[in-house]
Amino acid sequence: MDRTGRPADGADRARAASDLAHSFIVEAAAGTGKTTLLVERILNLIKTGKAQPEEIVAITFTERAAAELKARLQEKIGAETAKASGRAAEHLADALYGLERMPVTTIHAFCTSILKERPVEAGIDPNFAVADELMAGLISQETWDEWIARKMDSDNPVLRLALRVGITLEHMHELAVTISENRDVADLLPAEEASGPHISDFMKTLKTTAARLEKAGGFCHNPDDGALCLIEDLAKHAREVEAIRTEDRLHAYLFGTMGIPSVGRRGNAGNWASKDHLTEVRLELGALKEQHEKVRLLIAHNIIASLSRLLLDYVDSYTAAKASQGLLDFHDLLLSTRDLLKQHDHVRAYFTGRYRYLLVDEFQDTDPLQAEIIFYLAGAQDGRTDKWRESEASPGKLFLVGDPKQSIYRFRRADIEMYAAAKATLGNNRHLSIHQNFRCAESIIAAVNSIFEDLIKVPEEGNYQPEYVALDFGREHRP
Repeated sequence: MDRTGRPADGADRARAASDLAHSFIVEAAAGTGKTTLLVERILNLIKTGKAQPEEIVAITFTERAAAELKARLQEKIGAETAKASGRAAEHLADALYGLERMPVTTIHAFCTSILKERPVEAGIDPNFAVADELMAGLISQETWDEWIARKMDSDNPVLRLALRVGITLEHMHELAVTISENRDVADLLPAEEASGPHISDFMKTLKTTAARLEKAGGFCHNPDDGALCLIEDLAKHAREVEAIRTEDRLHAYLFGTMGIPSVGRRGNAGNWASKDHLTEVRLELGALKEQHEKVRLLIAHNIIASLSRLLLDYVDSYTAAKASQGLLDFHDLLLSTRDLLKQHDHVRAYFTGRYRYLLVDEFQDTDPLQAEIIFYLAGAQDGRTDKWRESEASPGKLFLVGDPKQSIYRFRRADIEMYAAAKATLGNNRHLSIHQNFRCAESIIAAVNSIFEDLIKVPEEGNYQPEYVALDFGREHRP
């Protein structure tokens, strides 16, 4: 509280609730009353006649949060209706009876409603149903079992090499699921790199180095010397590599079977004719090890790249399995809605006109697909851009609430850089900070500030950590 007893962040709270002409991103820490802010802003939109309930969309992170927000809205509108007069009373009374028409929901449920209205343009079954996580998981597993069996029966060379180097079927399944869950960015999967020349050069170096070191080993008079043992192992590897005739076996041997340990201080100078002989052996072994590591990394990259590309065929099979049953999973809902709004100007114009105000809670946990959908809908009705970061929000239409310090980054692809990009897209002077805490005791707030103001700092490079905003004590002292 300030000296007058008003909240220290009172000015920003007032703008968040009452400045309906501008869009905002509100950073509200835990216990600061962000739900109250959402309720007050919606209430003012209705009371001033700027929108009917069905023209306002409130997106929450969970169904439970949506139900709580709607209940609080109903309670608040009822209380305000009893006190209001004139046009405000009429607007509130109408809203009280029409509140069920207001979309207060999760992003997935909201996308479902959009796709149900425009299935033809979205290119989906008009009678589609939503596969929950359990059903989607069962279909995914069944599809995987059938797909991997077919590929194994055909002796697929990509799978064969992956198995040879120790990648298990369980690992492949995990990678397949990850690619499926991120299929909208599958074009970013790595491509294979030319490995033939590098491996050929290494093979020549291995052969010549092994031969040279075998000769150098003649200057060692202790058969148990550590450096001499490495030379003998290397000669064995050179002979075995020379006998390999197939590419997949060669790659598997170079990556997995063959190992060149770190030379370090191996070998005892007293076991050699001269210290210089041991020094030369160590240098040659170290140089060969370095070249071998580069070859191993290249082989590993190409194995993962080729396997990832192959697993796109599994993703297609999974998509086909869902389509055959008329189902969309949660990611399909986001992807189909994003594509619908991005590729069809008339559809985007229809929905941007229909939904005049968008309020989004827990925005810090929004993934890039969800951000695209939100900003497309927040744009002008005649907007033509297909890039959400170029989509300028209509005045007052967008209200985002979140706290980047609370984000579950990487959970469902939440990304602080996306959060920062959304913040920048709204423009200057559209950032409000709510930091007066009404939940915790003053001693707890002091301790939290003392600990985290030094731990949470913006890095000098990169944009992966938000700045720390100190909390202010907001409730009365209690015994």
